[in-house]
Amino acid sequence: MKSPPDRPSGGEPAGSLWRQSSLVWGGTLIAAAIAFLVQVMLARHLGTIRFGAFSNTYAIASLIGIFGFQGVGEVMMRHPGRIDRSLSIKAFLIMFGAGTAAATCWYLFTDLKPGNGSLALAFIPFTLLHVGLLAGMVGAQIRGRSVWIASWPMILQMGRLLPLLVVILVGSGENSIPIGWAICLLLPCLYGLRQLVRSNARMADDGIPGPKTPGGMIRAAFPFSATRVLEYAEIQLPVILAMALISPESAAWIAAVLTLVQGLLLLPIAVFQRLLRPRFHRWAESDRTRLVRVAMLGAGTMAIAGTILMLAGRPFAETVLTLIFGSGFAPAANALSSILLLLPIWFASIAVNAALVTSRDVALRSVFQVIGVGVLALAAFFSRDPESLSGILAGIAACQTLLLVSGVLILLTGRRHAPASP
Repeated sequence: MKSPPDRPSGGEPAGSLWRQSSLVWGGTLIAAAIAFLVQVMLARHLGTIRFGAFSNTYAIASLIGIFGFQGVGEVMMRHPGRIDRSLSIKAFLIMFGAGTAAATCWYLFTDLKPGNGSLALAFIPFTLLHVGLLAGMVGAQIRGRSVWIASWPMILQMGRLLPLLVVILVGSGENSIPIGWAICLLLPCLYGLRQLVRSNARMADDGIPGPKTPGGMIRAAFPFSATRVLEYAEIQLPVILAMALISPESAAWIAAVLTLVQGLLLLPIAVFQRLLRPRFHRWAESDRTRLVRVAMLGAGTMAIAGTILMLAGRPFAETVLTLIFGSGFAPAANALSSILLLLPIWFASIAVNAALVTSRDVALRSVFQVIGVGVLALAAFFSRDPESLSGILAGIAACQTLLLVSGVLILLTGRRHAPASP
């Protein structure tokens, strides 16, 4: 007997939501621990200069993958069961090509060294596989599978850890690392694509009209891709800017600092961007008041959590950096101490901005993200002190403050009872 198509549940009991949040946070925490171990092993294996160049290339490869597929996945999540497969593929290819062209221009602009050029080429297979890695999470979110949402990041991080262990044991160069990642993640990538296709096919028609042409799909996907790229750039752009404008050592220092911070940021990311994101899409269509209430309550809770972590972490900033990454990263202690001050703002900003899913909210958010990232880039450009990361740190502070304030204003000024535009 054929099973009925899946339907997203509209509302869950508080206890159920709490259990799902705990499950997703637990899985995210384990994945973060593995990702953190990978970064530490990379830093110690490559040294500061090579680690800085590697982090720069990894950030660019990730940005290309996110821009190419994240928006397409969000549109499929917003219109479950109504998006044609060929339409998604065409939109992805166009956006992925545009992202690759932009990255190539950036490499040419920053006077790429031959060694870094070969590293960029080695990252191409891993960059292509990003579509499958993102697709698996989107498929789980569409069907509300909290166990899969929790376990998928762990699988992916193990796919990064195992090849790195082999490379370190045999003493291969850094170019073999992304190639090993691509080989190890190929099967999970294919499985993620299969899961997304099956999830989309099993969903019931929700009656909300979706895009019908490649152009319409790109127009619908672009704001989501742009906001997610800018969101990722908020934490990875400092590495790219330090590499291009200051030095490889500075890129390594800020990469180490952001590795620690990213582990902390996974708390609001796991709950608001992964578990609650499909619900935000549904509430935006049917219950804007609930959307605002949950987002604002979450922002307050996350601000308190960020404050606690900030107070607990700042006294041990230098000790943690040198103990984990080595004495060569001691100059980054002040940078870590400064960024920890931003945790309450950063945590609250993630909670608020994750709820901005309507066409109007995403468009406004992307405008403020562009401004914020522009401020970050300008601060780095005008403060190119090889002995200091002060300009980049000031840019990060201004960017996150702007995103929190603008996110609250966008959320509160939206129409409470009108349905979201398609």
